[in-house]
Amino acid sequence: MFRDVYLLRILAVVLFGFAGVPGNGQVKNYKQLEEQVYQLNNKLKFTEAQSLLLPVLEDSKYTADEKYQAALLLSYTYKRVFDYQSTLKYLHLAYTIAGETGKKEEYRQALLAEEALVQFDTRHYTLSDSIMNVIARNGYAFIDTENKAKLIMQQAYLLFLKKDFVRSEQTYDVAIGLLKRAAACHLPMIYVKKMQLYDAMNQPAKLEEALQLSGHYADSCSIIKYHIYANEELLKLLEKRNDLARSVATRKKLDSLNLIYAREEKIAALHDQKESYLLDERDKKLRQQEASTKALILSTGGLMVILAGLVYWLIRYRRQKAKANADILRMREELEAAFATPPLPLDVQQPEPVLFTKEPAAFPIASPEEPNDSPERELPELTIEQIPETMLTLINELSGRQKEVLQCMLAGMTNKEIADKLSISNNTVKYHIKNIYVFLEIKDRKDFLISVKR
Repeated sequence: MFRDVYLLRILAVVLFGFAGVPGNGQVKNYKQLEEQVYQLNNKLKFTEAQSLLLPVLEDSKYTADEKYQAALLLSYTYKRVFDYQSTLKYLHLAYTIAGETGKKEEYRQALLAEEALVQFDTRHYTLSDSIMNVIARNGYAFIDTENKAKLIMQQAYLLFLKKDFVRSEQTYDVAIGLLKRAAACHLPMIYVKKMQLYDAMNQPAKLEEALQLSGHYADSCSIIKYHIYANEELLKLLEKRNDLARSVATRKKLDSLNLIYAREEKIAALHDQKESYLLDERDKKLRQQEASTKALILSTGGLMVILAGLVYWLIRYRRQKAKANADILRMREELEAAFATPPLPLDVQQPEPVLFTKEPAAFPIASPEEPNDSPERELPELTIEQIPETMLTLINELSGRQKEVLQCMLAGMTNKEIADKLSISNNTVKYHIKNIYVFLEIKDRKDFLISVKR
């Protein structure tokens, strides 16, 4: 039984080995992928970042969690080039995918925070404020420290718009403290907002300090976008003050930064790459399906041949095994019947072994006139008196069963008659006769007769 199970397991391995078992797609650890996309975006390699993420969304082998992460990182990439429409598109896609995961609430709370930031950047302050109020009422559940800091920064800006400058500065400082621990590279966002605040408070020294700090963190993290952001805000403030000389210098610097950044070109490149990628993916899938169909047809034929051969071999093996087991069982039963001596009760005396003597036989001896009606009767009927003493001595050394068989032979019985009388099989009778011949050193019944006549 165990051998059959083992063989069936081998058969299953062969079948699955030929057919192939597709595995789940694997995306590298989210933090590693996020870091790689973040570094590519900082180097303005937005198309390369997108090429890492689009395959995850398009391939069905990836899990819902992996697709969610890819959509979220794509929203970050488009946000870096100020394409807020595409940013919201991928945020909404991530929101839909989140419903298919086991972290629906966690993911959707995080996406609410992301949308609040986008609505704020696009100056939809009322909508952004309503979303932030919902998040605050939920106790910032599932919001990481970085996004919490950004949301608090936006609340500080809304206080600034209400001209509550003192509370605004205090709230900015809370956001800075959180962001220093979570993501210091994004601190330029808050310092640019503080530049606006200090301009409104007429504190030029603090404004310059905020500008320097913004540039410091932008340089340390190699984020050119924050340099552009700070200089755009500075230019607005200088033009409002009619500081022409510094305005010209700031504009030149801003123009050079924009040439490097090539914002519009990056957006176009992203969209072109996405369309090309989607077309290539469709073509690739069609080719893969055609190749898979051909391979399936060929492999199915081979599998059927192998399966038929294995089934035939297994059936034949089991038949041979059953026959061998039956032969072994029959031989065992015959041997047990030949040699087994049933135990007697303790109060019954064991009978003395049968001895061949010159005494009259205790069993019926066939008459010499009995007709020889069997081809097995090669030995005529004999009496014990006709057996020499030397032969009797050897005969008395035979086992009890062998003596019984020999007595039947002397009575002129055939093998079948001996088997019936002693309740044993014909093969067992032959087995005992063979051993008797070996022990008495004779070849057959004729040889026994010759030995007796000597």
